[in-house]
Amino acid sequence: MKKKCFFFLFFNIFLLSGCTKNYDQNSVMDYVKEQLSLSEFTVSQTYKEIKGEDGYTDRLWTVKDKEHNITFHVLDDYFWGMESVSNHLSDDYEASLFASLYQKLEQKDNLSFIKEDKDSLFTVQLVCDYKNKEELTDCYDSVLSYKKQIDQFGYQLNIPYSVEYDFEFKNIGDYQIKTGDQSGSLKDIDENVYQEMIYNYYSTALTYQIEDSLLEMTPSDKDFVMNHEDTHRIFKRTNQGSLEFYDDVIGNENSYGISFGGLYKILKQENFPVVGNAWHYTVTVNSDIYEFSYDFNDLLYEDEDQNFYGYYYKKNGQKMKMNFYFYNCFKPKEINEMFGLNIEESTNKAIK
Repeated sequence: MKKKCFFFLFFNIFLLSGCTKNYDQNSVMDYVKEQLSLSEFTVSQTYKEIKGEDGYTDRLWTVKDKEHNITFHVLDDYFWGMESVSNHLSDDYEASLFASLYQKLEQKDNLSFIKEDKDSLFTVQLVCDYKNKEELTDCYDSVLSYKKQIDQFGYQLNIPYSVEYDFEFKNIGDYQIKTGDQSGSLKDIDENVYQEMIYNYYSTALTYQIEDSLLEMTPSDKDFVMNHEDTHRIFKRTNQGSLEFYDDVIGNENSYGISFGGLYKILKQENFPVVGNAWHYTVTVNSDIYEFSYDFNDLLYEDEDQNFYGYYYKKNGQKMKMNFYFYNCFKPKEINEMFGLNIEESTNKAIK
């Protein structure tokens, strides 16, 4: 029995220590030299113990970069690996350096400079909101301006940015529709990224039928989105096997299906008696009255851990839950069952 207990004790100690490394001051100095290419710096004599969100105690070292006169940190982060506790080193050098340089930059009013402490390390992010193409272009130009200014200082920094499409029903509870957003690193932004931003913007507008944004679209904008390989096209198959595509509407890029607004567009093209607009409409089929609206988002969804308020539609006045609280989309199968259609959805690159 004693041997058995000793074995389990030894095994548990192995799990807790077998895959961890002992990083001391010299190890941190080597890390700074090799990973950050710094030569003029000092490392604190001791580390500070920090309780991580995962419950493990991490070790935080403070480093002074004498060349740039900034202080940053190296974190000895402990976490549960595949089979045992592991640890590795990470740092907030680039974020600290950018925060220092930021004071010397020509700052842009449409960009927010967000600073936070995350897992004991300092983080920064540039965030820009837009509502239309002009504001989107301004966001891109501002992010690009920061990149060019940092380049002039002789740095290429992995500073994150986020350009975010701000529309009325972007948020539902703690869920955000992020299909119109573009995130990346400052050092990588270029004209190709701008084209991705345009695609994200207009594909989101087409998905949800956001009228103000759709009015901005040129025929070339529309062709760009509709023919993009990742666009979820909506179509029917004829008896001869050919495909008939719906105009001016696409499916959700996360494969959630076809939005309330997208369904409105399809029903109009199919000559159903639709009353209203893409935001709020009713339609009658086989004596059933359906009502859909992006305003229908306050129905209680009960969960084991917490409750949510989310989307629904009405059938003959009765509130009908969606598959998930943040869904304002239907799968083609659901639409086919409700309206007797025979539609399909697939990305352009997958359509056969």
